[in-house]
Amino acid sequence: MKTLHSQLGSSHLGFLLTVFLVAIAVAAPFSLGQAPSDKPAKTVAPDHAAASVEVRYIDDSTMKLAVLDERVELVTPYGKLLIPVSAIVKIEFATRLPEDVAKHIDAAIVDLGHADFKKRTAASAALTKLGERAYPALVDAAKQADPEVVKRSEELLHKIRQAVPADHLEVRSNDVVTTTDSRISGRIVATALKVKTFQFGEQQLKLTDLRSLQPQGADKGDALAEALPDPGTLQGFAGQVGRTYVFRITGAGMQQGGLWGTGIYTVDSSLALAAVHAGILRAGQTGSVRVTLMGQVQGFAGSFQNGINSANYPAYAGYKVSK
Repeated sequence: MKTLHSQLGSSHLGFLLTVFLVAIAVAAPFSLGQAPSDKPAKTVAPDHAAASVEVRYIDDSTMKLAVLDERVELVTPYGKLLIPVSAIVKIEFATRLPEDVAKHIDAAIVDLGHADFKKRTAASAALTKLGERAYPALVDAAKQADPEVVKRSEELLHKIRQAVPADHLEVRSNDVVTTTDSRISGRIVATALKVKTFQFGEQQLKLTDLRSLQPQGADKGDALAEALPDPGTLQGFAGQVGRTYVFRITGAGMQQGGLWGTGIYTVDSSLALAAVHAGILRAGQTGSVRVTLMGQVQGFAGSFQNGINSANYPAYAGYKVSK
């Protein structure tokens, strides 16, 4: 009997000990201040590395910042593309106007033909202040039937052309995204980029304010940035249609050589003159100029810009200069 009682006692004690340990295990989360949950543990993915870029605003000022968006959504004639920001070499942004600015321009264009002289004068002043943003609307206005609107539009166009480099007056209907292995034209879906700046923290960068974007130091790795010496004219490159070259030149300080065209010049035009005429370099300033060979161009319009005269010319092979 004693032996059987001892065995039962031991079993009873073992059972009690097991129950005690299970109770401790169940109570442990509550003793640590944690509520029980049937939800799986949340795994937080690490943030992607923000792309450090330099943006150029429409007033030609620049800023270094980090793009927080991982991808850029681009609508093309062949469908939508999601382009990783890390693969982007450069974005040349389309011409965009904020809605309020577009309405202001439209109203001012209408007032150019107003019966009230003060209204016409105020409209001219407003459009002059808007400069290149008003340029496309003024080009259209100069084709209207109202002679007063045509006269004032042409006067304003002349002023803007004198003050703004020719390549800034091109209306860019599409965004052009250059990646490490392609160049794609389309329209970016977003109206702003999410960025982080050193000065102001996280911000929404409106596309209406931007001219271009490229990674910091991109030019150093760009094969095109290995500038060639001044060729004088581009006659020797006329057959390289569609190719882009970078030349390091000194802007002409006086009318040396011939110049035909505005923004796009004949291949026998002086590149040193063209760079100054287009507003890319000042006279005597040395720097890099990007040249794209255009092939046959229907005609070239002369103008007087930045102290340099250019002449008209009929159809001929041409080149475009840009920064």
